[in-house]
Amino acid sequence: MRLTPLLILALAGTANAQVIWTWLATVDEPVIDPDGVTTQRVTLSALMEAPAPTVYLAATIFDTLGAINAEYGHITDWQVLNNLADLTGDLTTSDGVSLYNTNAGQLCLWGPCTHANPIDVFEFTWQLNDAVDLDAPIDVMYVTDTAAALVKAGTDHDDAEVYEANVINEAVITWTIVPAPGVWCMGAGAAVWLAPRRRRTSVQERTPT
Repeated sequence: MRLTPLLILALAGTANAQVIWTWLATVDEPVIDPDGVTTQRVTLSALMEAPAPTVYLAATIFDTLGAINAEYGHITDWQVLNNLADLTGDLTTSDGVSLYNTNAGQLCLWGPCTHANPIDVFEFTWQLNDAVDLDAPIDVMYVTDTAAALVKAGTDHDDAEVYEANVINEAVITWTIVPAPGVWCMGAGAAVWLAPRRRRTSVQERTPT
């Protein structure tokens, strides 16, 4: 049985100021180089907090939006992680740059369930466009925009109830594109960009206005 997004929202109790949700994110490549690594993989995770011993994900609906310079590349793939698409199916759509209406959730009475916290929720891959010609490094930015965030909290898994969480931090996901071949002039001198390879790095978060 798959639930609709509206039915998922109907399962939640009232919002609780003490139940909070923070988006976290990691990128595989802090630096993208047209002559080197041109593919970026981003993983979004949710950290949930409540005044209860047991806290885990119930459901969420969110967009992942290209904010700055995202048009220098395009989305090639995405996946809802940890079987969290089983509840509704993967409803995510994309215009090639942004991702919309991602639904992720679980009802532990039905199918797989994880109590991980934080939990990896979503992953997408961004590919640098061909023939990108830059004179200086630029930053790419993506941000999350959450429509719903539901948390289960209680003394244990059996008595946990669903609460609407306050999203205190949306994710701000950034990386840098450097000009090929990675050298640019700075005034009268020159600087050589040394691009780190294959390391995972946490990215900052932002407080929504």
